[in-house]
Amino acid sequence: MDVVQTKEAVVGIVKLVKFLRVLAADGIDLNDAAALAAKIVQDAEFRGALVAAIEGSAAIPAELKDIKLTEGVELVMAAVTELQSDVRG
Repeated sequence: MDVVQTKEAVVGIVKLVKFLRVLAADGIDLNDAAALAAKIVQDAEFRGALVAAIEGSAAIPAELKDIKLTEGVELVMAAVTELQSDVRG
């Protein structure tokens, strides 16, 4: 079994956490919620990553049940690649 859905979840979560980290740098307030909502509405790539992460989440347990070393490396590399990309606020 491949880890496609798990990989999409990793990418979506990393994108979300990176954006939230930028928002929370000066403390958290209601403006951050508005900024997150605006990001989801205006940034199709960001929104698509979150939707993909959520839609495929039911398949993740089955994908991880028999994960291979190469698939684990693939997940780590997906996370690292996303962590290295720029955060666009």
